[in-house]
Amino acid sequence: MNAQLLRIGRAMKANPFVTAFVVGAVILTILPFIQRLVLRAPPPLLAVPSFELSTLAGQVSKSEGLRGKVWIASFSRGRCAEDCVERLRFFGQALEHVQDTSGRIELVSFVEASGAQEAAGSLGAPRSGWRLLTGTDEALAPLFSAFSLGFTKQSESLRRPTRDLFSSPTLAVVDQNGSVRGYWPADDAGRGHAITAARMFARYGASP
Repeated sequence: MNAQLLRIGRAMKANPFVTAFVVGAVILTILPFIQRLVLRAPPPLLAVPSFELSTLAGQVSKSEGLRGKVWIASFSRGRCAEDCVERLRFFGQALEHVQDTSGRIELVSFVEASGAQEAAGSLGAPRSGWRLLTGTDEALAPLFSAFSLGFTKQSESLRRPTRDLFSSPTLAVVDQNGSVRGYWPADDAGRGHAITAARMFARYGASP
């Protein structure tokens, strides 16, 4: 055993590439454990209420269908004009970054009825892994109210100025248990952070 270690040591001294390979292998081995120690998930903000809505294609979609999945939510209120459609398209591009999760992460967009027809006409056929949902004001109100409350709780915990969830485009990440775990701006950086958070939950579970 000592002779073998001695040979490895000599090889590392003689060839720096061997040293780099060994160090890299060690780092890759311990990195997941370091991630779990350092990247602690924030506590749940609140539970998303159950819902029964319809897709933009008119099919029924229930919250039970998302049970056990991590999902990233976006919100569209009022008419869905060109800027709204572009935001939805941009949000939908997140699918490219979660396709390797075997369906453990989905996208969910809540679109008010007043904008559903415009969104459906512009976005075309639905894509697998992305639920574009709409419903009556009465059906959406409890959801929007709950997500707004969670957004306020996060702002208060981070000591940020309190503002309305819908004052600017925002994304929410929901874990496998149906609990909201965080909010991010719906811009490029915010979408990236939301995807990273969703992937962490999908990999390590609701209590990473």
